[in-house]
Amino acid sequence: MSLRSAAVAITIALATLASVYGAASPTKTKDPQVIIAGARGSFPVGSVFSILSPTGTSPISYPGGSPCVLGLIPVFDCVFTNASGFKWSSLSFAISPSGQIGPFICLPLAYFSTCSFNKQGTQVVFSGGPGLGAGSDFVLIVLLWLPRTTFSATATRGPSSRTALERSPRGFPAPGSDSRAAVTVFLEGHAAFMDWQRPSLRADRVQCFPFG
Repeated sequence: MSLRSAAVAITIALATLASVYGAASPTKTKDPQVIIAGARGSFPVGSVFSILSPTGTSPISYPGGSPCVLGLIPVFDCVFTNASGFKWSSLSFAISPSGQIGPFICLPLAYFSTCSFNKQGTQVVFSGGPGLGAGSDFVLIVLLWLPRTTFSATATRGPSSRTALERSPRGFPAPGSDSRAAVTVFLEGHAAFMDWQRPSLRADRVQCFPFG
């Protein structure tokens, strides 16, 4: 191969890597966000639970991301399962501290069809759609909040306690049907491709965060 051909090949490779890196970015907006999506492999929670994001962005797969800390337990991929024994028709999060700067963005990618914040950005409610069935897995994504923001969740019991996985609204794949389910996220006109994989918990990849 000539030097010129090698240079062209390297240029094409670098351009390809740059485009892939750009497509992997979660969003271009700088506003705080809360997202619910389908996932597989999880940590069980009841109808009332609370998580802390040490950096304000979770899970760890995002730049500057940290685990969702449940009590003193770091859940690195922020994937949870509804272990309450009944379907959730809605899921609300009380967010603290207050005084964070919006606008605030929420996105229901699975189970729920709508979501909304209050004016202060201290509460977001996910509702509508088929609901989150007992035994179903979900990922909680929080982006660009203040460090050490807490999200205290309260679920509302739905009319059915069926445990079967249900088809997600808006044409998304059934949650839990694929451990590497690809989700295309649209936020303010920006598309981001996220390929969900449970992170490796090898000792050389574990990150520690102060809780004091």
